[in-house]
Amino acid sequence: MLVPRKTITDDDIAAEMDKFDAAAHAAEQSLLTLQKDIRQKIGKREAEIFEAQIQLLHDPSLRKEVAGRCQAEKINIEAALAEAIEKFAGMFVQLEDSYFREKASDIRDIGKRLLDILLKRQHEGVLNPPEGAIVVATELLPSTTARMNLKSVRGLVLEGGAQTSHAAILTRSLGIPSVVHVSNALTRIQTNDQLLVDGLAGRVFIKPSKSILKEYEKLQNDFETH
Repeated sequence: MLVPRKTITDDDIAAEMDKFDAAAHAAEQSLLTLQKDIRQKIGKREAEIFEAQIQLLHDPSLRKEVAGRCQAEKINIEAALAEAIEKFAGMFVQLEDSYFREKASDIRDIGKRLLDILLKRQHEGVLNPPEGAIVVATELLPSTTARMNLKSVRGLVLEGGAQTSHAAILTRSLGIPSVVHVSNALTRIQTNDQLLVDGLAGRVFIKPSKSILKEYEKLQNDFETH
């Protein structure tokens, strides 16, 4: 995360932590609003995704880490927070359990939300992909996925993530096929390339041939009939 780094004095630390606490409160309110929206539009189970993020906001270890860096390094709260988020996200990514590895995206999502508030970055509205689009990305944070008009999305291709990721859970609940761990997807796939996404087999075809399209058209019809 690229954030401004400034040197502060001991007298500034209390004010910096007040800024952090205010940002955490604002972040919680926005998450509660997002959670309510997802509960109404998609379902209760999917809305619970953001309960974990709310709990992270109240995790004393995050605040302690931020305060410790702010005091020890004499740096502004934004820089201290960015460093703390990278540390915690890195710890989860190294774990063997895929469930806990996915917690890294929650931590990064929380970090981005807090930094947006602290830096007064303009709030991003609803993301509207073109009708019938297949979204290709390195990673989709939970809040980004929740803000996306998923009714327009026909498929999802991610370089990272897992089938247990929050992005995958949200898209799967709407019947949107997704394939994760697609190496070099962003370099191999160009904008406006025709794609065929097989979420059941975990395969992505770039510029599929007529024979493959015909085969999958039959599979699609059989699947819908079933």
